[in-house]
Amino acid sequence: MLSHSSALTCLLALALPSTAAAQQELYAVSGLGQIVRIDDYATQPTSVQVGDASTLNGRIARDIAVDPTTGEFVIVGTTTGFSGTSRLFRIDPATFISTEISTFSLFPSYSLDVAPDSRGYSTGSVFGYLSALDMVTGQDALVAFGNGPLSESDMAIDLDGTVLIASVSENFVRYDPMDGTVVDLGPHGLGNRVTGVEIDTDGTIYVITLFGVLYRYDMATGTSTMLADLPIFAQGLGFAIPAGPPAGDVFHYCPYTVPNSTGQIGRIDVTGSTVASDNAMTLVASDLPANRFGAFFYSDLPEPESPFSSSTSDGLNCMRGSIGLFNGPGQLQRISAGGTMQLTLDLTNLPVGGGAASAMAGDILGFQAWFRDMPNPVGNNYTGALQVIFR
Repeated sequence: MLSHSSALTCLLALALPSTAAAQQELYAVSGLGQIVRIDDYATQPTSVQVGDASTLNGRIARDIAVDPTTGEFVIVGTTTGFSGTSRLFRIDPATFISTEISTFSLFPSYSLDVAPDSRGYSTGSVFGYLSALDMVTGQDALVAFGNGPLSESDMAIDLDGTVLIASVSENFVRYDPMDGTVVDLGPHGLGNRVTGVEIDTDGTIYVITLFGVLYRYDMATGTSTMLADLPIFAQGLGFAIPAGPPAGDVFHYCPYTVPNSTGQIGRIDVTGSTVASDNAMTLVASDLPANRFGAFFYSDLPEPESPFSSSTSDGLNCMRGSIGLFNGPGQLQRISAGGTMQLTLDLTNLPVGGGAASAMAGDILGFQAWFRDMPNPVGNNYTGALQVIFR
């Protein structure tokens, strides 16, 4: 089972798309690409590692945002050094697999945010530029240039559409895209360790320092309130409302299981809702050999770090604890010609020990699929696995 209090020892950055009608979630990304959710950020913040997006083509993750039109995490990754290059990556919120969108044409970028209408902005480099981003193509275009006020900063898009920047000069700066003006708002009083700033849908400003100290900031009075000293090194802040199952609810693991007879590694995904009371979650397995039999199973103790093999299967079983097999009427599957099978679960009637159990909010369960796989040596195999944290 994954820990909900994993202490991180690497550089982090955070993200959020602003949607007033939905509950916000605060996220961070480390320089190595580990994604962390900060729970109860407004009252009693705690940090939870929810995924790993470390495949950034050798770049260090600098900041994270979420594209509100797709629900995907967006990360800017930068090589080290004065003349390093930055690239923009999309991160699947369910699998945390990264896809490169573009290479920035300007100097290294260190921050990123995306507005509700999908306008993107980024700042960075000692030259102090602010660029606008096309979130489809990843193309960047210079919109403001300010040396110190804009250099190596983090930023957030405010409710009125202006861009609030916490600059390396230890000031807050505001950029107005309507008239192109840059206004220095003066010192924020938190020193030169501020690496992240974000604005909630109620207008509350949150700031984090390099060493993970999270503050609430009052722009009217220029005062800050410390909320928590988190076990993270933070590069930036941002909120996120991913589409589909919320990021952090679904975590893929065991991707290194054995390829099946198609040459692919079987994959398992979730569609629908991970809210237990909705009772509307479907398991989908893909990249399987066509026209074979298969079945899904689950465990109350998923084991990302220690899958085991046996002489009874060609693949790896990634479960421990109490295991339930979905083999009731209509639950055993015949894989389609396209190599897929799926099962909509009754979360009020999960098989366990000859009886039944219900999934409840806060439960952590692992899911995997088994399938026949001739002509491989043993003749059966497993997909990868996923963990679901029910809400």
